[in-house]
Amino acid sequence: MISGQVIIASRLTRQLDVRLLATTFTTEKVLSLKPMEALPSYVMEEDKVRAIKVKVDGSKSLWSQEILITGDKAKETRLVKVSSDYDLILL
Repeated sequence: MISGQVIIASRLTRQLDVRLLATTFTTEKVLSLKPMEALPSYVMEEDKVRAIKVKVDGSKSLWSQEILITGDKAKETRLVKVSSDYDLILL
């Protein structure tokens, strides 16, 4: 049963790398999210999608903490810190 659609968009002026964490992928999915744009949407079964992680494109910094996109915790408001080689971005 297909139960949801994931749309990831950015209103930032910096390009981000987005890592999709899902049980359906056999290899890691890392997508490039350009400033002020949205990635193509994904339709997936709810139990297959876990979370996303982000980092500034081209940065040597670590990935952000997991941003949950399903389940009860996904409904909570969260502040996510993403560091780059030059500054800190709050999402």
